This record gives sequence, C-alpha cells and structure tokens, in this order.
Amino acid sequence: PGYNQSKILCTVEVAVALKSIQLKASKYGYQLVVYDGYRPKRSVDYFLQWSLNEEDSLMKPIFYPHISKSQIFEQGFLAERSSHTRGSTVDVTLIKTGLKPTSPVFQKCVLEDGLTYPLYFDNTLDMGTSFDLFDVVSHHRAENISPQQRSNRELLKALMQDGGFEAYPEEWWHYTLGGEPFPETYFSFDI
Repeated sequence: PGYNQSKILCTVEVAVALKSIQLKASKYGYQLVVYDGYRPKRSVDYFLQWSLNEEDSLMKPIFYPHISKSQIFEQGFLAERSSHTRGSTVDVTLIKTGLKPTSPVFQKCVLEDGLTYPLYFDNTLDMGTSFDLFDVVSHHRAENISPQQRSNRELLKALMQDGGFEAYPEEWWHYTLGGEPFPETYFSFDI
C-alpha cells in the first residue's frame, strides 16, 4: 500500500547529492542504481502488520532465509519509524557504465561461510547478497563475503559517504543524507 506508481521520490537535496555521486562513480566506470527512496508511512505500517503474521512466509526463502520473521524488526532490517519515510534515505547499488539493470533472476550463492544465500542477479555489481536480504551477511562488516564483494561494497560506501550520505551498518545498500531537511517528519502521501 502507498506505492501506486513505479517511481522513486526523494528530497531535492538527495537528488542533487545523487547527481554528484553519479558523476564521481562514472569516473570509476560505474553508474548508480536506486532501488528505493521515499516510502509512504502506510507502507511501513503494512510491513509491521506483515511481520506479525507468521503464517505468511512466502518470501522467507528469498528475503530472510536464516532468521524468523519476528526478528526482522528486532535486528534492524525494518523499523516502525523508517528513515525512508522522511524522503532522504535511498537504497542503492552500482552497475558498470553502459549496462542496465535486468529483470532479476533468482540464483543461490554459497559464500565464504558455506551457507547458501538467495541472490537476485539483476546485472548490478556483486555485493555478495541481494538488496533487501535480511541477514547478517548484508551488514557492512560481514565476514563471509569475498574480497571482491567487500571491495565493491567499500567503493559504494566511499562514493555515498563522499557525497554526504551516512551508511546504515546492517544493510550495505541503505544510505541517509547527513543533515537531511526533514529529520523529524514521517510523510504519509502515496507515490
């Protein structure tokens, strides 16, 4: 609920910062891919209700295979008061210049710890996990990713931080603009 169009909204300040980051990323041969931005409050409320329904486990193998649904909020992967709702948080990754994201193809990957993780390959840079995988392997400091995956995450983080964003430790894709214009406002308009 709340997502009525395939659009990403954000504050003007975020758009300006992302444009600057895009210019810097292009010098390294990459482009930004933005998966999500502003999230309506009613969407966040829906996630909360969804998390309480243990019987609805359809997406468990893809998005939270190693934790219970009740742990998604406890471990900080979703929040009752999401920073996305303030309009200055984005979920991003990188893709090589000239490529475009493709429709995701589900794969399983085995990381350094031997555990199997779901991966939606969409032509973007290999960060070790898909965006929105609720697992410790999604943390910036995850131990069980390859050196190349760590390097890819560090490049994204350096670009975003140089552009004024703060990294969220539990999710390699999640960044909030420092000095955001609406730090105490949780918007509720639909997209």
